[in-house]
Amino acid sequence: NLFFTRRIVDPQFGTRLTGKVGRWALGALAMDDRAPGRLAPPGDPLRGERAAVGVVRVQREFAAQSTAGLFISSRDFAGTSNRMFSLDTRLKLGRNWVLTGQAARSYSSNVGCRRCAGPTYYAEVRRIGRSFNYVGRYNDRSPDFRAQLGFIPRVDIRQTEQFTSYNFWPKSRRLLRMGPSVFTVVNWNRAGQVQDWFVDASFGFDFPRSTSFVVTRVDAFELFRGVEFRKHRTVLSFTTDWKSWLGFSVSGTTGSNPNYFPAAGAPFLGNFTSANASITLRPSPRLRVDNTYIYTRLGTREGSSPPGVAAGHSIFNNHIARAKVNYQFTRALSLRAIVDYNALLAAPGLVATPTSKRLTYDFLVIYLLHPGTAFYVGYTDRYENFDISSSMPPAVVRTASPTTATGRILFVKLSYLFRY
Repeated sequence: NLFFTRRIVDPQFGTRLTGKVGRWALGALAMDDRAPGRLAPPGDPLRGERAAVGVVRVQREFAAQSTAGLFISSRDFAGTSNRMFSLDTRLKLGRNWVLTGQAARSYSSNVGCRRCAGPTYYAEVRRIGRSFNYVGRYNDRSPDFRAQLGFIPRVDIRQTEQFTSYNFWPKSRRLLRMGPSVFTVVNWNRAGQVQDWFVDASFGFDFPRSTSFVVTRVDAFELFRGVEFRKHRTVLSFTTDWKSWLGFSVSGTTGSNPNYFPAAGAPFLGNFTSANASITLRPSPRLRVDNTYIYTRLGTREGSSPPGVAAGHSIFNNHIARAKVNYQFTRALSLRAIVDYNALLAAPGLVATPTSKRLTYDFLVIYLLHPGTAFYVGYTDRYENFDISSSMPPAVVRTASPTTATGRILFVKLSYLFRY
């Protein structure tokens, strides 16, 4: 996660090199990014300035499926800088065990602090087998660690994760596999204060034709804006592809979850309910239709509701419906169409977000000659429950239905792979 290409938003010029020679692999990138300068307001000295980006990755294979690597990145913009140096390794320890480790350090100037530097460490041990599986991870990030070209959502953590599962293989044609799994996470900050933890315990059954049934229980703790929350969830899920032309899945969840954004006062715990269902139709080898519906509700809870609000009131209801169609005309030519509806129905006095409804149409035609060489034509049309009032001055107001066009995008993309 130290390099996330979407951090380069609006490049104009760039070059990239990737390749492999023997057991050495190399990747390098140099590019500009006009986005930071375009975001600056008119008259700002930074208006029109560009960020300069450079990335280098070197990796060496050795022994049996083991590697060692070096990563360096740099980003400069208008007198600020962010440098990243990282060493990593993957060690194959026998037939089932793998050890992965990484140590990185960032050096930044004028990024939140005048000059700061901080390390991050990552270690993972993994065992994958037919019956017993185990994964243990440790992640440590300094409060001063910065990765402007990466995707690091959280710093100041010392986090440990443990996952273990055991599979039983009954000698039965009706039941292929069953067994428990447990996943735990505990996270502290550098001061030793617990930020959050959870324990996720499941028991699953696998049947023929990709059919499964899973029962899950989750207990968790979270510290949010100085408020401690104990929450839980119970989940039942069922999935099947019993027929070659039909797939079906359904799940239901009940438990508790915080209202993170109350209309007034401190966050509070509410009753959480969720259900989703999906149906996949494959009437012919060329056609596939996926339909999905997701429902989420958060309601007030006895003992933790705001003053004057009884238990059982809806805080918000969220409805998401999606229809997706894929049609393969030929081996190279295909069409994808998506219709997506998202409605968030919010109680104004309980949550600090308005009711919103969005309807999106998405079409994509793909001509894929072979991997690396393709031609794309795409179109997106989005409607929302907005309108412009007739008052003076005019204002944006919410309406009952998503009938106002708020965005249309048409794009054409050509990608060609030169082989030599």
